[in-house]
Amino acid sequence: MACIYDVTGKCKGMLTSKRFNILYKAFHDTKFAGIHDTIMPPPKLFASELLGLLFRCTLHDNKTPMNTIV
Repeated sequence: MACIYDVTGKCKGMLTSKRFNILYKAFHDTKFAGIHDTIMPPPKLFASELLGLLFRCTLHDNKTPMNTIV
C-alpha cells in the first residue's frame, strides 16, 4: 500500500501500488500528449492532483448515506 501524505505529514488516503502506478502513468501520458494544456488551470504536479482526488473522494463518501450504497 502507498500512503498519501499532505503537507502536514498526515496520511490522507491509501492506494495499492498497482493503482498508484496506473494513476501516475495516466497523468504523465495525458501530460505528454498535450491534454493538460486544454484544462484551465492546467494540472501542475501529480502529487497535488492525487491529493485533490483523494479529497474529492472523501467529500463524496461523506455525502453518500450508507443506506443508499448498493
